[in-house]
Amino acid sequence: MYTAEGKEITKTTTNEQGIAQVKDLPYGKYYFVETKGVEGYLLNRTKYPFEIKEQGKR
Repeated sequence: MYTAEGKEITKTTTNEQGIAQVKDLPYGKYYFVETKGVEGYLLNRTKYPFEIKEQGKR
């Protein structure tokens, strides 16, 4: 996982359902990108952006 500026902040692994969990992230913009895939499959280098905002903020 990376900040919007491209700084790697953590590595995580998805579970059997493809869900990753990262706790205690401060407010900000981030993205996930696959860096290691399952053997026999192509690596998906798509960036998946998301933002953490204060509750009630849009």
